[in-house]
Amino acid sequence: MSSSRTDGLAAGGAPRANTVAGFWKLRGSPGLEAGVAAGAPPAPAALHRFCSDAFLFGACAQGWDGGAPADGRLPFDPDEVFDNYLCERYAAAPPRGRAAYYRLRPFIPLALRRALQRGQARRSDVTRFPRWPLELSLIRFHQLVLATMLREMDEWPYVAFWPGNRRFAFVLTHDVDSAEGFARIEPLARLERDLGFRSAWFIVPELYRVDWDYLGRLAEDGFEVSIHGLRHDGRLLASRRVFERRLPRINDYVRRIGAAGFRSPATLRRSDWLAEINVDYDASYFDTDPFEPQPGGTCSWFPFWLGRLVELPYTLPQDFTLFEKLRLEAEQVWLAKLAVIERYRGMALMLTHPDYLDRHARLDAYARVLQWVAKRADCWRALPREVAQWWRVRNAATWRADGTITADGQGESWAKELRPDVLRRVAGELCW
Repeated sequence: MSSSRTDGLAAGGAPRANTVAGFWKLRGSPGLEAGVAAGAPPAPAALHRFCSDAFLFGACAQGWDGGAPADGRLPFDPDEVFDNYLCERYAAAPPRGRAAYYRLRPFIPLALRRALQRGQARRSDVTRFPRWPLELSLIRFHQLVLATMLREMDEWPYVAFWPGNRRFAFVLTHDVDSAEGFARIEPLARLERDLGFRSAWFIVPELYRVDWDYLGRLAEDGFEVSIHGLRHDGRLLASRRVFERRLPRINDYVRRIGAAGFRSPATLRRSDWLAEINVDYDASYFDTDPFEPQPGGTCSWFPFWLGRLVELPYTLPQDFTLFEKLRLEAEQVWLAKLAVIERYRGMALMLTHPDYLDRHARLDAYARVLQWVAKRADCWRALPREVAQWWRVRNAATWRADGTITADGQGESWAKELRPDVLRRVAGELCW
């Protein structure tokens, strides 16, 4: 008889950064480290369908039919599966053709580049997993795990996800990928100011002329400025030699402007290398995006850990995917997904580009999304650096015997925002 690991350790024996118990922070963590698979030895790690419309990747007990276990013993290691989602272990290597395109991208005229992107989108297969623009598998995974562990309980307290137990978080970020995009920062920033928002701007410091004085004034006005690689040529993570040659310069720019975050050009990802950049958070991952050079997705609408960094995945479709590649009504796609993220108390993180928000109709659509958010009094509108700071505070939170929550050493201003929330079983489904 064999069972899955439930000790919070990865296969090599090192502690896992992301665990189910660490994510939820339930009061008393009832049974979250006790559920193990019983019966036949687990099959090799594979993609399994469960709950009729969801998928998980991991080693599951042979014979599991994807349903809720009747005996309360999970047929897989929940921490392993959770980590597999966040590390995209189901995913194949990125196609070489897409990587080559991004190396040539700076030399391709904008009109041709947009035509190539539309052609690539038409050729892209709709993936079975993760689905786009909405993938609920990780939500279903949490519901299955928690319902199994808490099967005799109708409710259970956990540490609320956002300061003051706000309903959801909303974060604005922009990748400035060209000189034309840099020239359009101010009109977009002005629109956001007028609507009461601030955003983060990810700059490519060696691709175009950067007006550092202007960016300093932008930061003084409450915006955030961070780094988006060096040249946006698709080579940063192509080899260890290239990465080590560029890393000191990236860190120099980080120090120069006091950047808190980093996003890899073209969202190319290597978690172990990205964690070496001297920032507080990374923003190179996403919940689902089959249209990127390295397609895939974590399925997560929440921050998670990337080594010592907080990872902030973007969770709303990119503007150029909607406007240029697919030519969809971006406003409707954004609002529909926002409503689902709000329902599950997630983080709606937008990634847009001033290069593509270049027409009145597009700016108007963007403004209407911000107006929709502005009407939600229970939304936490935050900069990415604030979300990263908060996630560290929440990670340090512990329950006192009297049911209150503390986070020693994390600063009183943040710690006082910690609140309890409650998981509830409604019509047989676990809700939060």
